[in-house]
Amino acid sequence: MSLSTTPSLDSSVRPSFASGYASPLTGGMAHESLWDGVVGAWCPSLGATGGVVRDASGRSDSMDLSQVATSNRFVIERDGPCIHATNGTNEYGKTTFNPAGLTAWSVDVWVKFESDAAVAYVWGCFDGDFAGRFYLRRESDQSTMRIGCGGSTFTYASAAENDVWTCYSVTYDGAGVTLYRDGIAVGADAISGQTFTSEPMWVAAANKGGTADGVGKMKFNTVTVRNRALTANEAATLYRLGPAGIYQRKQPVITTAEEVVGGLSIPIAAYHYNHNVGSRL
Repeated sequence: MSLSTTPSLDSSVRPSFASGYASPLTGGMAHESLWDGVVGAWCPSLGATGGVVRDASGRSDSMDLSQVATSNRFVIERDGPCIHATNGTNEYGKTTFNPAGLTAWSVDVWVKFESDAAVAYVWGCFDGDFAGRFYLRRESDQSTMRIGCGGSTFTYASAAENDVWTCYSVTYDGAGVTLYRDGIAVGADAISGQTFTSEPMWVAAANKGGTADGVGKMKFNTVTVRNRALTANEAATLYRLGPAGIYQRKQPVITTAEEVVGGLSIPIAAYHYNHNVGSRL
């Protein structure tokens, strides 16, 4: 399996939500193809109500924020609102999504790790003894990332760092998993089959002894799950767009022409929308 090395980056592209956002519920998505196969999309800056983050795709349920202090639920940073999960207090987000039955899938998330020697689970669903594991986590060395998929686990060295917003995309195409960091494939491994438990997916939490345990200090932004594997180009695009980039609206474009009336040239303006070009709302 070939690994991509040169994503198309544009760090100046950052959406804002001053005048709304685009999703399958509202229409007008600038990057409609990136919504193909989405079965859950949780963005802290969209539809936040108390202790939940609503699913912006309309295809899943809300993410419940358990024991996350009010002051940490929606923290504002340069790239927008995020959730702040702190170590040792069982703070986590819980969805109703489970990958059981999917023949392909992908999960992408924006996360910022804080300096902490604890293992930090970015997302995962598993029973108390980690059977049928399905997760992405940062190891205690604070630089290695580990993927759990069915009964298999894979590690990727030098794939994490602290205090930097990072885009992680994990894909499974029916034959193997690939980990993308900031749009670049840092590793890929083959898998012969996968099985999962019926547990839902948690964000910023691990299941220990049948109960959720918030471990590792981190902030997280958008979390999106698809029932298909992202392509290398799509993973690069997700990074280029920045946090919540898939929620950008189509950009209105004005074209002009002239019409001669009574010997006078009268300018005429027309509006249309460019697909795959996001506006800074």
